[in-house]
Amino acid sequence: MQTHPGPLRCGKIKSEMIRLRAMTDGENMLTLIILLFIAYGAYAGARKGAVLQGIMFAGYVVVFLLAKLLAGVFKSTFELWIPYPSATMSSHFAFFSQSLGLRLDDPFYLAFSFMFVFAIGWVIVRVVSLLLHELEYYPLPAKQNHWIGGIIGGLGAYLFVVMVLYLVAMIPVSGLQTALEHSLLAKIMVPHTPIFSWLLHTWWIG
Repeated sequence: MQTHPGPLRCGKIKSEMIRLRAMTDGENMLTLIILLFIAYGAYAGARKGAVLQGIMFAGYVVVFLLAKLLAGVFKSTFELWIPYPSATMSSHFAFFSQSLGLRLDDPFYLAFSFMFVFAIGWVIVRVVSLLLHELEYYPLPAKQNHWIGGIIGGLGAYLFVVMVLYLVAMIPVSGLQTALEHSLLAKIMVPHTPIFSWLLHTWWIG
């Protein structure tokens, strides 16, 4: 005699299917946002051309180094104004061990201060680039000019995404950690970007 699952069993199965679908949708959404941001960076770089985009990238490198030097200046201020959700023994992190996760509050404020300084520098570089907009028409072969500019722009956007994801990965909120953990692209970018991932870990966490 064939048996059928009861209402309770069906409800559990349906709930699990909804949960899995939500996880998949979250993964797809995060991955899509990452890809769109990098694609836009490449498109903007191609429009600006190799010379202007190269100058802007050099400016971002300088800002990146300055953020390392100045992040500690603002750290104590952000500790007073920005709440950090305390991690517990049951907290789960996508890219960090539980023991490290329990002491990520101090690295989080340092990383947040770093991103604050970087954001200010980013605005300054953008303003300066507006004054140098004529470099978009620098006489270079059009194809190479657009391709090189696009590659530089895409690289800059990629590295920026890594920084943002690394900062978000320090926040012990289950929804954020689940989205990161189930995004294959994020799992590749954050811990496995050559040199850059190591730099962020060394500078922010130690």
